[in-house]
Order: sequence, then structure tokens, then C-alpha cells
Amino acid sequence: MIRCSLSVAMAAVCMVLAGCSAAHRVDVPSIRLMEAAGYPVLSSTADASKQLTVQTTVALGAVSSADCSIVGKVFSLRPPTAGTAQWTMTSPSVQGWQVADTASQLRTEWSAFVAQLAERRRAGCFRAGWSAAPLQQTIADAIPVPADEALVLRYGFSGEGVADLQPGMVLQVERSVLGERKGRRELQSLQADYEVIAAGEGVRLKQVRAETLHMKERPDEIFALDKLTQSATHLRLLLQNLTPGTSAQRPPILLMGKEDAALQHASSGVEAQGCNVAKSVAGVQCLTFHEAVSLLVSVKVNRKPVTFALGTTLGVALESQGIDPATATLRRSLTSGRFATVVFPQTRDGVSHIVLQGGDEIAGTKLSK
Repeated sequence: MIRCSLSVAMAAVCMVLAGCSAAHRVDVPSIRLMEAAGYPVLSSTADASKQLTVQTTVALGAVSSADCSIVGKVFSLRPPTAGTAQWTMTSPSVQGWQVADTASQLRTEWSAFVAQLAERRRAGCFRAGWSAAPLQQTIADAIPVPADEALVLRYGFSGEGVADLQPGMVLQVERSVLGERKGRRELQSLQADYEVIAAGEGVRLKQVRAETLHMKERPDEIFALDKLTQSATHLRLLLQNLTPGTSAQRPPILLMGKEDAALQHASSGVEAQGCNVAKSVAGVQCLTFHEAVSLLVSVKVNRKPVTFALGTTLGVALESQGIDPATATLRRSLTSGRFATVVFPQTRDGVSHIVLQGGDEIAGTKLSK
């Protein structure tokens, strides 16, 4: 990293070359944690009206001649007028999310909306090169989102054991082994971490860390997962879970393919019966892990990269890093590549409502010991 000089001239050069001031990357409106009737919602608009819905414009590209609109009970999307790229998204407002019936339908309706979004993408409705994941994330970045459901809208992750791998996530694969240390045998771990990064119309895995313990055993499931998945553009992880209808634990499974629809088609059968079911679905490969698999997100804390389990709140992260909530700030990386400041009450209660996303940047002062 380039070290900033004390001189004004050198500091200016340093800022251009190294991006010394993260504030200069914040170029979109702030995201605010807003509450109505005690229900926290993240929104980039003031949304002070009493209307239960809000219309948000989202740049998704010029429309084709196909019927590209989506109409749902909770979420709807209308194509732009000729010559523009601004689509109109209708969704609940901050006030609208206080309606119990609306909130209870979020997961079902969002899942249906995302499925239709994928269908419209295959029909050529959106700009070339976009997969369903960045479309979903771009919309989730723009609309009011219940704070405790943010991962559902951004990643489709409901905590029920199935997740489509998307940029910002980190996949950790770990196997416990008996190793030798200082003349004594002890339980150790072979481990590798893989970042999920955007690649073309999908994603790929990039190994960012490996712990081999200097052992000869180098299982491909841990240390060559990027190569095993290199022909796929879409990856769906089924975390370890109970096999439906039994008390047996199903091991973690990774589905690989070039179309998200094929993975969804194979998913329910594989979840119940294992990888043998995937053989009957064209274009789908299946890998059963013999290791523990964890899903993480990569963030920066005072400019240093740190990983946390998917679902970790800002409050838990601050506590683990010994940072005073009263001094904490958060910048959120958006799908557009821009950053937005997240504004929230700098209290223990305020930070407990924000769930971390991949690419978040946290800063704050360490608590004195």
C-alpha cells in the first residue's frame, strides 16, 4: 500500500493513486435504518408519505420487444419507455412493511418475483451479460428492505440450508485430521477459503486461503474446488441438513451448471435423495462433500479483510473486533460498484438490526481495555 505523505501535494497524489480516503467512493444516497411501529427497514429514500407502496426507478437496460413486465402481490416491475433504461419497481414502502399480511408474504413473493426475473432475462428483456443474480441484487439495493430480511432479498438466503452462491460470499471447506505438532498428536484442520466472484453471466470460485498443515493429503474437494467447478457458471450450495423424513444428516452438496433454472429443477430431488438424482437433469453436476462447509461474507474492518458467518449482525461484528458502537460507521458496496453510507443509531440496539453483506466496510474506534 502506498503511504500517504504529510505534504498537501503528495497527499493529493496519494489520494488519486491509492484511494486513501474511502469517503470519495461514496457516490450514491445514504441508506438509512428507519423504523415505523418498531419495525426496522433499510431505505435510501426519505419515504415520509403514508402510502403503502413506493415506486423506484432502477437502471436495468433497454427493453426488447418481449413482454417484460412482472406483476405480483408484493413486487412488480414495469419496463421503461422507449429510449430509456430506467425500469419502475413497485414494492412496499417503509410504512407498507408494517402491514402484517405484506411482511408475512415477503419470502414467498420475493422467490416468485426472482423466478420471473430469471425468465425475463432468458427472454432477452435486460441488457446482455447480466445473470439473474446481479439483476436481483441491483433491485434489492434500490428498494426499501426489512432489515432482518435483507439477506433474503439480496442473496435469496433464508437460513433454510440452500443458497445460490453470489459475489460477496465466501465458501469455506474444512476437514479435521489427526496431525503432529511439537511431537504430539492433535486434532487439526485442513481448510481452504474461496471467494465467489462475478464471471461473465455467472460466478466462479477464487481460492484466497489454504491451510495444508504440510500434509501429503490434498483432497480436491478442499484444495481444488475452483478447478472442479471451472466449467460451471452457476453454483447452488445445499448445506448439511436433516434428510427429509429421516433423522439422518445429509452431507453438504454443491450443484454446478450453466443455467440457474436447471439447478433449481434438480435441487429438491437432490436435497431429499442425494447426488444420484442430479444425473437425470441435463447440464447439472453434483458434488457431495466429506467435509464441513461454511458460508461466509467478506468485509473490511478498519481496512483489514475479515470474514464472518452469513447472517452476522453489525453488532456481533463490532463486539468481536472490540469496536465501540458509538464510533462505528458502515459503507455498503452496491452491485453497481458504488458505495453508500448506512446511517443507523450508533447504539447497541441500532447495530443489532443491521445484517452484514459481502463488501461492507466497517470503521470505528477500539474500546479501551
